[in-house]
Amino acid sequence: MIEAVLAFFLVTVVLSTAVAGRAGNLAPLAIGMTLTLNIIMGGALTGAAFNPARALGPMVATGNFSDVWLYLSAPIVGAIVAAILHTGLVRLAHEGMAAAAARTPAE
Repeated sequence: MIEAVLAFFLVTVVLSTAVAGRAGNLAPLAIGMTLTLNIIMGGALTGAAFNPARALGPMVATGNFSDVWLYLSAPIVGAIVAAILHTGLVRLAHEGMAAAAARTPAE
């Protein structure tokens, strides 16, 4: 669960800043701070991989594949939930703007 939440935070920040373009030049700072806080929050608990490739590397190097399914699936699930939530919020915002534009009289 922790890995999914960490991935959710990271993907949400990336989609809200870099992809949407709302943060401008501050997008890298927001993403970097999210990575830092994710590592601080989840580092002691799970190792804070929150990236399937980053989790798989040490597993291959040590030959320890005991929880491979968890470290590969949890971040993907968290990222998918973040993407679905972001898409829904963007659609909701566009519908709200369209409804507001329809209510205002044209000049």
